[in-house]
Amino acid sequence: MTLIINAEGFKVYKNPYAKATKHERPNTSTQKSTKPVVTATATNNSVKLKWKAVDGAEKYAIYKMVNGKAKLLTETTKKSVNIKKLKSDTEYQYIVSAYINGKWTTKKTSDIVTIRTEK
Repeated sequence: MTLIINAEGFKVYKNPYAKATKHERPNTSTQKSTKPVVTATATNNSVKLKWKAVDGAEKYAIYKMVNGKAKLLTETTKKSVNIKKLKSDTEYQYIVSAYINGKWTTKKTSDIVTIRTEK
């Protein structure tokens, strides 16, 4: 497996023996995050998003970025989600937001996780 840091600052893991690519958004804070730090793994037709639990979070919302806007896909109490039936060799962008103390964490462009499905 090879580790590459791409232009957006993402860690990109490439396994030459598998048809999967893994992207991980960097955690630049030394404090506990109030936002999910998301890891994305892709196959040719799906993306799996995973994150560690955020202290105090009751649930999480997964958004897909469409034309620069966040479109809600689903809400879950789990710490991962599989998004299926995607097109191969296509770039997708997602944001995961946590629901803490009756409010959703703010979604910022720096929270976007970008991943490309495999060919």
